[in-house]
Amino acid sequence: MSLSRLLLQRMILIMGILTALEVMLVISVPFVVPDIGARLSRLTNQALLPAPPAVQGDPAVQYSRPLFIDEDFSSVSPIWDQSLALVENDQLAIDVLLPNSDVYALWSGPRDDATVSSRVQDFDVRATMTQTRGSNEAGYGWRFRQDTTDSYIMVMLNSRGYWRIQRSIDDTVNDLTPWQFSRHINQGIDVPNELHVRAQGSLIQVWINGVAMGEVTDFAPVAGQLTLAVSTMTDGDVQITFDDVTGTIGDYRLNETFSDATTASFSQGGSYSRNGVYHMIASPGISMWQNPLPRAQTEVTDFQMSVEAVITQGNPDQMAYGLLFGDTGNFDYTMVLISGNGVLQVVQTTNSGNSDVLIEPIQLDVLNQGANVRNTLAIEVQQNRMTIGANGTLLGTVTLPQPIRGSVGMVIVSGNQLSEVQFDNFTLNEIQQ
Repeated sequence: MSLSRLLLQRMILIMGILTALEVMLVISVPFVVPDIGARLSRLTNQALLPAPPAVQGDPAVQYSRPLFIDEDFSSVSPIWDQSLALVENDQLAIDVLLPNSDVYALWSGPRDDATVSSRVQDFDVRATMTQTRGSNEAGYGWRFRQDTTDSYIMVMLNSRGYWRIQRSIDDTVNDLTPWQFSRHINQGIDVPNELHVRAQGSLIQVWINGVAMGEVTDFAPVAGQLTLAVSTMTDGDVQITFDDVTGTIGDYRLNETFSDATTASFSQGGSYSRNGVYHMIASPGISMWQNPLPRAQTEVTDFQMSVEAVITQGNPDQMAYGLLFGDTGNFDYTMVLISGNGVLQVVQTTNSGNSDVLIEPIQLDVLNQGANVRNTLAIEVQQNRMTIGANGTLLGTVTLPQPIRGSVGMVIVSGNQLSEVQFDNFTLNEIQQ
């Protein structure tokens, strides 16, 4: 064999080996580099921070029995929710003042289609979420299939770069997926992330910033509330903003940019102590109530309760406020309501959304009508008998269907406008037999 032919064969062999190595590198490098995690860390410049707390802390208040509460709202008290959700600057902002607190804004359904229920089982939705203030322990995201106050599933992320999936059943919370760190989550304050959740039957899938995170099985899918939610841990004073909410809810196509606060499809409002009164605000068509916290520790059967209240915003003819009792966390309770036009009624609701009217609406001269006027409402419940008084006048006694045990509180039922009622001098005195 000539020398030139031998050199040519060797060159061909070397070129073939080099080509094969290039192909192997292109195909294999992303999967076989042993320090891929460290390299990604250097590329993204995101440190692996400790996981947020796994559970919220113990309640700030422990009650003794018989239960007695005398509240003039002269200071911010941990026994009352302190939060606000409002549309501003083309975003929904949720502020949560207290630690170990859960607050959410409810998808109330489309205003232009009454056939679409706000009780949702299957959906495919996404939203851009940004923490703008507060501790990076807080979690925020989608809370859904909430068929009672304390039963739901929540997919959340946080500004440390973690995400998780929780299931709560009657206020017992368990992780379906514990806190997981992902370098696809943008860390820090004022840094947005997109959280995408799909729930179809028993399958729940999660994406963050377009990257699949994981999926879990819901063995008991039910219809319930769909909300944007925030959970604080050891620190309060947290704000999360939500924007660009899109997707499908059943057959309904959702596109919420929060460009108009008056037409937003997520509830607005909140409850907070300021200037010696307790402000309760609710968006149109929303009923909102607040119990002394923690709710499960304030359940009573026989009691005396009273409060003073003033309408400060909204259409008085289209809204009501008053006292609530018998709340077991199952969306069933009894309300004693005063409307802004001087009408009293008593309504008992159930988890199904139905209601029984125990006292039909009745106009009473003793009730002050309109905005910026004060009414005092007082009730006493012993077994299945309830006595009602207003502005120092005894109005009468009503027989309840059965004795009722549950938490108590204040309630506002908004009308066709954003409504606000200021409450003061709330008292609760448990009667022990």
